[in-house]
Amino acid sequence: MKNQKMYEADDKMISLIRDNYNLLQSLGCFGISLGFGDKTVSQVCEEQHVDTYTFLAVVNFTINGYRDVDDASKLSVPTLLQYLKASHEYYLGFQLPFIRKELVEALDENDNLARLILKLYDEYARSITSHMKYEEKTVFPYVEALLSGRSVDN
Repeated sequence: MKNQKMYEADDKMISLIRDNYNLLQSLGCFGISLGFGDKTVSQVCEEQHVDTYTFLAVVNFTINGYRDVDDASKLSVPTLLQYLKASHEYYLGFQLPFIRKELVEALDENDNLARLILKLYDEYARSITSHMKYEEKTVFPYVEALLSGRSVDN
């Protein structure tokens, strides 16, 4: 899905969805509700209190792997935190268990290779879960403290 159009604030939000239906999950992570009709990205973001610049940076990265943000100082850290927290909830609560369930259904539990695949997946899922839990326990509170002006000793 790389090398798609680079989306901008005046593009219709529905065009992003039509071109990349996988973005529906990202909309939820940003807290953007459906029902925006023919509104532009900037209109939808403004109405739903999401920073447009940050939303587009994440969307264009997700679709195209585009990493060159014109002005990193314009990124909204609170918007990124909201997105990351919701993404963690989605992956830990739904996506990782869903993938495991699908693997179990697809694999023959009596096959050694199938058991190895499941073991590797479980190790991967534990690693991802551990990483996300660390961010939730340590990184997110640290960033939130800095955003609120509290000094953090550690």
